[in-house]
Amino acid sequence: MKGRSVLEASAVFLAFTLTTMMLPGVRALTRWETRILGGSFFTGGLMVIIPLMVIIATKLDFEEVGVKVSGWRGSVNTGFKGYLAFLVPQFIMTYFTGWGVDYREYGVFASLLGFVVLGMGYILLRNLGKGTGDISRVRVALMTAFVLIPFVMAVLFETLSLKLFTSFIWQVLVGGFAEEFLFRGYIQSTINREYGRHWTVKGVKFGPGILVSSALFGLSRAMKPWNGVYSLNIGLGLYAFALGLFYGMIREATGDIIGSGTANALIDGVGATFIKATT
Repeated sequence: MKGRSVLEASAVFLAFTLTTMMLPGVRALTRWETRILGGSFFTGGLMVIIPLMVIIATKLDFEEVGVKVSGWRGSVNTGFKGYLAFLVPQFIMTYFTGWGVDYREYGVFASLLGFVVLGMGYILLRNLGKGTGDISRVRVALMTAFVLIPFVMAVLFETLSLKLFTSFIWQVLVGGFAEEFLFRGYIQSTINREYGRHWTVKGVKFGPGILVSSALFGLSRAMKPWNGVYSLNIGLGLYAFALGLFYGMIREATGDIIGSGTANALIDGVGATFIKATT
C-alpha cells in the first residue's frame, strides 16, 4: 500500500506521544524525574523501546535505520562540524537568555531563529557534500574542551550540582541519541525506504523522510513530552522543524545516526548546561 511507511512512522510517533501523555503515572513520573534529575530517562527509554519493537517485528535492517559502527570516526567528525556550525544560533540564544529573553516563549523569535539554523545547515551541507575524514586528535581535544566549559563555569558561578551533571547526561543520552534513534533513525529511514532518496543538494541525497521526521520532531518539541508539561508552542515547533532538517542533513551525509546524534548531544548538552550553569 502506497504511503504505508508514513502511516507506520506516524503510528510509532503517536504511540510514544500517547504513552507519555495518557498512561497512568507516566506524566507524574516524568515531572518527578525532571525536577530531581533535570530530565526524564523513562521517556528516553520509550523513545528507543517503541521503535525498536517495530524494527524487530518488521525485520528491518539495523544498518538501514542508521545503527552501525563502521566509519564512526568520520561520523563523529561530521557531528562535531555540525555542532560548530550551530554555534552561531547558539550564541544568539545565549545572548538573549542573558538579557532574560527565552526564545521558547516568543514564537516569532523562535521562528526567525529557525531560519538562522537552516542558513548554517546549508553552509554545513556545502562542506559535507565534499566528504569528511576521521576526527583528528586536535578536534577530539577541542570537543572535550567544549564539554568541560559549562562545568568550569558552574564552578566559577557556584552552581555545580549533581542535578547539573545528571541533566547533562540526560541531554546527551535522551535529548541526543534517543531522539536521533526515533526520528532520524526509524522515522526518516522508514519513509526513505519506501520513497527513496531522489533529491540531491550539494552532493548529499535526500528523500521525503527528512520532511516527515522533521515535522514530527517539531510537533514533539512543541508539546514538550519529556518533562510532563504539555502546552503547544507553535513558534518552538517551527524552530524544532528547522532543527530537525539540520539533524536530518547530517544523518543523510553520514549514513548513520552517530553523526546527527553527536551534533544533537553536543548542542543540547553543552548549550543547555552552559545556560543552567551561568544563570
